[in-house]
Amino acid sequence: MIIPTLSFADLTGKKIACIKDTEDTFTFVFFEFKKDKRVNVIRAKDNMSLINDFAYYSETPSEITIMDYSGPSDFTIYRKTLEIIGFYNFKKNDCEITEENYEFFYNKLFTKYSKGNLI
Repeated sequence: MIIPTLSFADLTGKKIACIKDTEDTFTFVFFEFKKDKRVNVIRAKDNMSLINDFAYYSETPSEITIMDYSGPSDFTIYRKTLEIIGFYNFKKNDCEITEENYEFFYNKLFTKYSKGNLI
């Protein structure tokens, strides 16, 4: 007997941007949910190199788990707070649901961290 996978909400097209930013360092992770339980995970850390992975997600009424991707580990997103636990941890104020693409946030970080460069 095949048990169908429950879906609690259609996340297709939803985006979450997470930034942990200090004076000298940052961590950036962007989730863009696709159809068929797929999610695009874009991440960067201090060195500004963007890594783009595709993953799958599962969900419960209170959590979304990003899994089976080539990154360092799974992520759990808590739906009520957007707090994220995983290889990168984000507090509830670090993440937001957005209509913007990842380039919007990445360009802001790039501008901030390249300020003062001569070339």
